[in-house]
Amino acid sequence: MKKLFICASILLLGSSIYAQENSENNKNQIYVGPGFGLDYGGIGAKIEYRPINQVSVFGGLGYNFVNLGWNVGATYNINISKKFELGPTAMYGYNAALRVEGAPHLDKVSNGPSFGVSGNVKFNDKGKLNFGLYFPIRSKEFTDHYNMVKNSSYVDMKNSLSSVTFSIGYNFRIN
Repeated sequence: MKKLFICASILLLGSSIYAQENSENNKNQIYVGPGFGLDYGGIGAKIEYRPINQVSVFGGLGYNFVNLGWNVGATYNINISKKFELGPTAMYGYNAALRVEGAPHLDKVSNGPSFGVSGNVKFNDKGKLNFGLYFPIRSKEFTDHYNMVKNSSYVDMKNSLSSVTFSIGYNFRIN
């Protein structure tokens, strides 16, 4: 385990140094765009700001099939090439929604932290395709409620709760 940690640290440090040498100036860029997934609040929109070259902070607002979903977070962007970047992402906000048709008293939304990796494919200076793979940390209260509904003989559960989520959207540069 110690060797794995050391190797991962060296790789991340090396890629960070490489990315700093080869990155264009991304500081103070602002993006906004539609998408779906946790960082978009469900089906919604996200705004992203880069206060420094490789760090972006974002906020998303959307509809998660129960009510208004939101998320705020940050990403450390590592430039893999001139058109592609990848990096670890952490956020807090909506990370699961349970909607039961005909029984709205059983609907529930989970808010909590989510961690993962996100990436950008830049097509030009005006926009980028954004995608992510996230691991939400859900509260015991939400998980217990979900299991109660799932095990109820009165509810026909058609979908299961995934431990991994994904997102995709297109973000337009506005400055």
